[in-house]
Amino acid sequence: MLFGRVNGWCPRHGYRSPEITDADSHPKKGAYPACHTQLLSRGLRPPDLIIQDELHLISGPLGTLVGLYETAVDALCTWQLNGTPVRAKIVASTATIRRASYQVHGLFQRSVNIFPPPGLDASDNFFAQQDPSAPGRLYLGVCASGTRLKSVLIRTYVTAMAAAQALYERHGPEAADPYMTLVGYFNSVRELGGMVRVMDDAVQSRLRRMDQRGLSKRTIYPDNVTELTSRKSAVQIPEILDRMETPFGGKNQDRRPLDTVLATNMISVGVDVARLGLMIVAGQPKATAGIHQATSRVGRHAPGVVITV
Repeated sequence: MLFGRVNGWCPRHGYRSPEITDADSHPKKGAYPACHTQLLSRGLRPPDLIIQDELHLISGPLGTLVGLYETAVDALCTWQLNGTPVRAKIVASTATIRRASYQVHGLFQRSVNIFPPPGLDASDNFFAQQDPSAPGRLYLGVCASGTRLKSVLIRTYVTAMAAAQALYERHGPEAADPYMTLVGYFNSVRELGGMVRVMDDAVQSRLRRMDQRGLSKRTIYPDNVTELTSRKSAVQIPEILDRMETPFGGKNQDRRPLDTVLATNMISVGVDVARLGLMIVAGQPKATAGIHQATSRVGRHAPGVVITV
């Protein structure tokens, strides 16, 4: 019925579909008079406009699967005008995308017109203008040739968490809260799994001695370190997001704030936690668009720091 596949009109219940079992007439009932279904010689026009949000998320195996549904929806939205098929117009929005024409053809079997086209000024992209006075993100790269990645990650994690604790002690919870929850980004679950074990061992023991290095010692507990990956169930993910929203130094809180969140590209989809301000990216990202999506989750309402190891 959503696509106009109807064959009758009931004054009491509205349009009718052949797939819905209903009587052709209804007797008088209370304030409702008796009525009969009026048969229609043809159905209604299907939707003329489809708005597709977050187009960049439909990629890889997911795009192969979604393409099957898009073909069915396209067929249901097509109607005939003087023997010529008329298809619905599709407007898709996306933040970052590679090979747009290839992806759109694979999903919708159509050509694409990108709007707005790339402009001359990087600070004005038609939808938004850059505000130099607003907080942004600072990107810092750490490259230690000849040293294992895990060793460099341990030192970077310890330094960032101890520095956040020093800010907390000097300037209070309100100023330091964006940097107290560290978000660790990994390209694969395998790399992330190794860091989970390290957090319980090397990072925790080193943080207790960071006052000797000019920062502040900090104690983290395993319950305050979690991961945001496909290994978590659909029930656990909302609980993790709620804890990510919990600030440090708050009073009468039902949930304890998180010290560290280790995540894969799942964090780049729909995670809108305003208080996050610190992220460490492990390794070279697979795609430039992917790293923009992931790192844009920090520094939204406070200056953000993104460290790429």
